[in-house]
Amino acid sequence: MNKIRPRVLMSTIVDVSLIILGLRKLFPREVKIMIREAVMPSTNFSEKRFPFFWEYLYRNLYRRADHVVVLSNRAKQRLIEVTGVDEGRITVIYNAVSDERIGYLSRPTPNRKGDPISLVSVGRLEYQKGYDLLVECFPYVIEKYPNLRLTIYGEGREKRTLQRQIERLGLGDAIALAGYVDNPLDAVQQADLFVMSSRYEGMSNAMLEALCCGTPVLMANNPENSADELIIDGKNGFLVPTCSADAIEHGLLRALGECRKLDRGWIRRDTRHRFSFERYLQSYTELIERACEREPG
Repeated sequence: MNKIRPRVLMSTIVDVSLIILGLRKLFPREVKIMIREAVMPSTNFSEKRFPFFWEYLYRNLYRRADHVVVLSNRAKQRLIEVTGVDEGRITVIYNAVSDERIGYLSRPTPNRKGDPISLVSVGRLEYQKGYDLLVECFPYVIEKYPNLRLTIYGEGREKRTLQRQIERLGLGDAIALAGYVDNPLDAVQQADLFVMSSRYEGMSNAMLEALCCGTPVLMANNPENSADELIIDGKNGFLVPTCSADAIEHGLLRALGECRKLDRGWIRRDTRHRFSFERYLQSYTELIERACEREPG
């Protein structure tokens, strides 16, 4: 540390962040400690083996941070509730899509009016992502839209369980678990709707890239994510009130009737403006510069 002499030390991995904060007194006072909290803090420790212990660590260690970055205003409020960190030491910085990705995503959107409706999702096959809920509601959705197809890209521990659920419900022709692919953006751009069934989420890069494609997003607006800060209902996607199979079913039925009416060009432009890499970089630059200007307390 003495050889490197950093002005700011930033961590975005929870376990590492807690270790750094636990050792805060070993760092020179002029070194500023910044923590980036990528998901809702209450969700982070609730999934651990000893949640009360993790909550204790959050509550007692996060106050040692000079600054904390969160991904949404709702996450900011949750962090204040859980840790008691002063509001003035928390900054909201949304994720961004890089210039290279935006260039790729700027190609014309295909006209799919005569094709069967296509749904897509990209994410790890884990409990968090709620794919079991999406599969559970699908038999009722395809009763009204029999040509509907859903493709899920990703790998994870729940893959076999999901495949068995798909087979048990007779959905083998309607839902495909396509596994991991290097670049699913062609499929995302071709889709009519990107479905995010997550039980909780920080800010999904896959969802941002879908919006940059001009593809509307269906997302659950529950306390464990910040969907209403990202999705403008009926403009760039559709909000589902809770993360349950029934709610996703009703949300899909509504979205499937309206998704092709949305202005995909506007969705693309709005997302590029709100989540540009330039804005993201500027926010972090200004935050770090302000931190370096402060005298050690």
